[in-house]
Order: sequence, then C-alpha cells, then structure tokens
Amino acid sequence: MKNDKCGKCGGDGSTCKTVEGYFDERNLSPGYHNIIRLPIGATSILIEELHSTTNSLAIKNTTGYYYLNGNYQIQLTDKD
Repeated sequence: MKNDKCGKCGGDGSTCKTVEGYFDERNLSPGYHNIIRLPIGATSILIEELHSTTNSLAIKNTTGYYYLNGNYQIQLTDKD
C-alpha cells in the first residue's frame, strides 16, 4: 500500500486538512509568542518569512519541550 498526500497508509486523500495562517502582529514585547498550533501528525509543513527580520522561529510541544531554538538559545545552521 502507498501513503496518500497526507501520509496515511492506503488513504485516498479525503481526510487531508489544510491549515493556513498569517501572522502580522507588530510592536510585540520581547520574548516568545504563539503564532500557530500544528495538529498532531501534521506533514509537509511550510513556514515562510515574507521579508527579512531579526526574529527567530522556535518550535515546542504542548509540554514545553523545545525542538528548535528554545530557552533563548538560537541553533545556527549552514546555508547551502
């Protein structure tokens, strides 16, 4: 069996759900701000910054564990 476009084994794509959002808040206080909650099992996630800023993206789960850039520590990567 093959996965459908949502990654469901044997699926036909009928259970796929697109979640979209646009965050344009200005003059926020320094620190972390929630911008979107991703559903469990989300795949093909695309997050874009429309113009260059000094902001950094952090990703954490509902228990507070950071997968990326947590506790005010930025993880740098090499650009290809």
